[in-house]
Amino acid sequence: MTDLIHAPWTSEQVAALEQFQTASAMHPFTCGAERHTLAPRLVPSHSGWYCPDRDCDYRQDWAHAFMVECGASRRATRSGLDKPLIFWLGVMWVLVFVILCGTPHVLRNATGWQTVEWILGLVGGCAVTVSLTAMTIRTQRRNR
Repeated sequence: MTDLIHAPWTSEQVAALEQFQTASAMHPFTCGAERHTLAPRLVPSHSGWYCPDRDCDYRQDWAHAFMVECGASRRATRSGLDKPLIFWLGVMWVLVFVILCGTPHVLRNATGWQTVEWILGLVGGCAVTVSLTAMTIRTQRRNR
């Protein structure tokens, strides 16, 4: 069983719970009422969760403690990985695939130095991809 936290919550906890609700791979807390004019995803506040539908009076005063920890650290993304990371890793693997597929043709008639240049190009391409990934993730996190 997980630890629970109970309202009232601090502003930092409310922000972390909202982050978890919107960016977690887990199903968000929702209202159990059958009819809504809005999505039934609960909204955190200092006094606890509430249903955003003004015709609904559902309230909940607890949350799992890990929700605050994951939301605060921004590690709870829907895919488990940042989208830029997935993109740049994909670019890296396409680069590796293209180079490896072309390697036998190019290296068949290559001299020793051409082989070294080819390998350095592969390593350099991967290094550039990793650097772009890191820069993109840092920029994305700074803009949140």
